[in-house]
Amino acid sequence: MARTTKGRIYTRTSKKHGKVYWLDFTVKGKRFRHKLAHPNGDPITRKKDAEVEADRIIAPYLAKSETERRRRAADALRAAEEVAEAAEEAARPKLLLSDTWGKYPYDHTSRGKLKNGSRKRRKLSKRTVTDNKSHWNKFVKWYADTHKAPCCVDGVTAEDGEHFSAYLRQDLGLTNNRHNKILLTVGVVLRQATGENPLADVDLYDEQEQTVSHVDLEPAEVLKAINATDGELRRLLLIGAFTGLRLGDACQLTWEDNVRFPKGEPPEIARRTSKSGAYVRFPVHEWLLQDLLMTPKADRQGPLCPAYASRYLNGNQSNVSAKVSKVLRGLDMTTRRDREHGQRRAALRSFHSLRHTFATICADYGVPLERVQEWLGHSTVQVTRIYQQRRKARDGGKVLGALTEAFAGEELPAFVEPAATDPAERRDRDRFRVLADTLPIEQIRAFLADR
Repeated sequence: MARTTKGRIYTRTSKKHGKVYWLDFTVKGKRFRHKLAHPNGDPITRKKDAEVEADRIIAPYLAKSETERRRRAADALRAAEEVAEAAEEAARPKLLLSDTWGKYPYDHTSRGKLKNGSRKRRKLSKRTVTDNKSHWNKFVKWYADTHKAPCCVDGVTAEDGEHFSAYLRQDLGLTNNRHNKILLTVGVVLRQATGENPLADVDLYDEQEQTVSHVDLEPAEVLKAINATDGELRRLLLIGAFTGLRLGDACQLTWEDNVRFPKGEPPEIARRTSKSGAYVRFPVHEWLLQDLLMTPKADRQGPLCPAYASRYLNGNQSNVSAKVSKVLRGLDMTTRRDREHGQRRAALRSFHSLRHTFATICADYGVPLERVQEWLGHSTVQVTRIYQQRRKARDGGKVLGALTEAFAGEELPAFVEPAATDPAERRDRDRFRVLADTLPIEQIRAFLADR
């Protein structure tokens, strides 16, 4: 009967490694000699390690039944895989928190919708990616300040998540909504980098308990703010008042992508929605049109507000917002109000108030809720209803008509013209104003179409 032995270990001398261990054993009469090595391929030079490896190799062959042999072989294979994974993990370079965003940016939806059996991830807008990066950097800075040592991404724990949550609420006094957004963003980045989210069990706060902090401005207050500014800031306020766009979207409007002068039709601003990627077209109010037409045709390229677009894209969003708040404070409008429980002061009036004003006017003059939702880019009509908090909508009407009627009777803003030192230029400008008031509307429309 062919025999099977437990084998024996012995040594051979290697020029490179010195004394190394081998295994000599027999299986069903057939003799084998096997060089013993670690999972990383290095030869074994210690007797204790050699005995462990020899037992692992021979164990399947000493089984008394086929079932036992297979079980032992499976156990040996699983143990070898675990050892190999551990060795691979130990050899893998550690990824620092400060380097994680560069390798695993949160610039796509974390979990796409199922389509034809596969998941499709949607690319996020530049504004959203900028916000996500800001949230992640806030976490990295907090971790560095509290741990006083470089940390790898796989070293973040659930306890860190609890402490970070307390920091956001108690030290920074953030709202429920902002607290939740930051935690969710950090969790997504950690899951992308490590496959796990240690912040998954950190409690989120009920966002429904929070009320809208901003108040909408009356038309007279809007015009007062517009008349108190000039240049790009004036244009930015006009865009906010007559389009309802968020500050970031308003700053990033460009002549090429967003402003259109179709022949025979009213000028329009078109924007791509972040939800569907489709263009939504919107007619330009006459006051905003006046400001846009002051830009010579040859200069209509790039952002509508170049200076503010540059500041916003370079991460100076608070600087842009502060400019608007400064104008409102100069007009004796309260821009902040205190919160309870020591939280930081909440915004009361800011550029975002123009968005509320836009939605309120639309509600006031019966613009369909779905139309306002589409233009403002809200995911649900419930969000739009929050913006339309003060008044009840009546049936009928359109967005542009609503804005025109809401501002009817108000004094047109005194637009600042480019400085003209040439008397002939000033005279021609005065003649043009007279023509604008006296020419038939068909000729004026033809002129605008040519521009």
